[in-house]
Amino acid sequence: MRLKDSPTYGKFCEKVYGRDLRQFNAVDEEQLQKLISSLRLNSSHSILDVGCGLGFISEHLSDLTGAQVTGIDFAGEIIKSARLRTLQKKDRLKFIEMDFNFLSAELGPFDFIISIDTLYFATDIKKTLENLKTLLKPQGQLAFFYSFKCKDETAKPNPLTATNVLTKSLSELNFRTQCFDFSAGYKNIWERVLYHANELKQDFENEGHTETYEGRIWEAENSLKSIKEGHSFRCLYLATLA
Repeated sequence: MRLKDSPTYGKFCEKVYGRDLRQFNAVDEEQLQKLISSLRLNSSHSILDVGCGLGFISEHLSDLTGAQVTGIDFAGEIIKSARLRTLQKKDRLKFIEMDFNFLSAELGPFDFIISIDTLYFATDIKKTLENLKTLLKPQGQLAFFYSFKCKDETAKPNPLTATNVLTKSLSELNFRTQCFDFSAGYKNIWERVLYHANELKQDFENEGHTETYEGRIWEAENSLKSIKEGHSFRCLYLATLA
């Protein structure tokens, strides 16, 4: 949680993602702009951000569009931090301590529900999606950033048709899904994470954030290894009820 005040991590995020939103995911500025434009967000909309972390992306979306954003995360300390940081914006920003594996029906309804690299941690992804479905308004949409690997010995699969646990679950729940492919730049993001973490290593250590440096290096190396071993895809999925 201390990273919210780290100048080094802020600089790292600027270099890797194009904007400092204290990211611990793989969403860069291009992907974020695609999310905003695809949903056509404005001040009349309500959004649930599932697994919001420190809440900087939730705050950015609300600042940019005027939308009412509710962020949930299981970590109480970072939720408390997000509330304190955005106290002057509480008319359009709300942060709630909640595990998305145990959603409350009282949260909704929302125009949009977004998840940025968080559904990997669902204990039962279909059940989680089923619960999220109940929190949507009649014309609401789900929007998920999700990465997966698909091995194929003969040809590169099409990310629009490749089956993964997310697309399979959405189909079984009668969602019509549109996919925007960001796979081409996925490797580049992790290469930037690796390069700039090493570039700023001394600064991280000087701030007492050696564990953060080591964690980002480990994550980047393992992600790049996975990309090398198979066909890795990075997509934004937009799902509406069929």
